[in-house]
Amino acid sequence: MRLSAAIAIWIVSWSGPSAAADLQLSASKHLGVASCASSVCHGKISAQSGRDVGLNEHFIWLNKDSHSRAFRDLATDRSHSIAANLGLPNATTAKICLDCHSDNVPTALRGEKFQLTEGVGCEACHGGAGKWIQTHTQKSMTHNEKVTSGLYPTELPLRRAELCLSCHMGTRDKFANHMIIGAGHPRLRFELEAFTVLQPPHFQVDADYVRRKGRIDRMNLWVAGQMQNARRYLELVQAGLLNSGALPLDFALYDCFGCHRLTDKSRWSRRVHTREVVKEALRHNALAVLLAYKHP
Repeated sequence: MRLSAAIAIWIVSWSGPSAAADLQLSASKHLGVASCASSVCHGKISAQSGRDVGLNEHFIWLNKDSHSRAFRDLATDRSHSIAANLGLPNATTAKICLDCHSDNVPTALRGEKFQLTEGVGCEACHGGAGKWIQTHTQKSMTHNEKVTSGLYPTELPLRRAELCLSCHMGTRDKFANHMIIGAGHPRLRFELEAFTVLQPPHFQVDADYVRRKGRIDRMNLWVAGQMQNARRYLELVQAGLLNSGALPLDFALYDCFGCHRLTDKSRWSRRVHTREVVKEALRHNALAVLLAYKHP
């Protein structure tokens, strides 16, 4: 057996059950960003001293984090073009778009203040706050107790990577297939350590953080991201995301340049080739994969 294949199999068997479904299957209600954004909670303009957290997390997310703009991106001209190419009436109402551009939990799990228009808000990453919002500020509670009550353990590299990959690579239930990429959607890329730095982080790994959650070496974070990225790729390969053409898998799982050749005189670009890529996807019946999604 080739070494790379052996490592890949070890990743799948070692890293345990998928955590991507944790947030989707949780029965805890998602209360919305407003439940965390008051000035006495996480809505401070600047970081506070002498506290476990800076309490300005909402300000950082709202002003510096692209996740807060994820839903608004669906209303751009580019998103309108992608939706039109896919035959969708509107990107802001299509499930295949909302699943990653918002905290698209079932209606029954949405609190009174919950808004899809908030994009990828607090609870999309930290879990529905319905069960832990009243207790997570109590000094007597340990971090493990908070996790037990439903707070997602984003400080664990493997769990953080699994969560991020649920959108930044996809799952068998939400996947940017070749048809979607051909319609103009960017090809997805993932690098956990770099993404954590560029997000930007709304936490400080200080002495208090290390005491409560442990210290995460940046190299370990990078390795965890690579491992989970490989594992998720293998899960998608095994998920039955098939083409009905000559190749056995959806073309999004291949390298683009395996088919789209570059020469010195011809540089590939989305603007020039979108129409041709859509036609190619249609020829290979990639539309069949798209129709597997249940969108309104």
